Amino acid sequence: MPIIDDLKAFASQAMDEIEDAVEETKIKSQAKSISKEIMRNYAIIGKYYYEAFKNGETIPEELINTFRAIDEEQEELKKIEEKLKQF
Repeated sequence: MPIIDDLKAFASQAMDEIEDAVEETKIKSQAKSISKEIMRNYAIIGKYYYEAFKNGETIPEELINTFRAIDEEQEELKKIEEKLKQF
């Protein structure tokens, strides 16, 4: 029956759109989470520089790990943003 076939096609298309919307929401959530982590790492760097400045200290090697973490998170964020362009 054509009506049942039309209803099946409509339901299938609706499910595909719902799945896409759910996937897009998950990806946006990942991007937001990574952005928050990047900001947290920037805050760590900023606090350290501020305290070092206040104390007249030089910057130690320990910050290199934070710099690397930010670089890795920014790369992951770029990948997620590329996924979002598919929607």
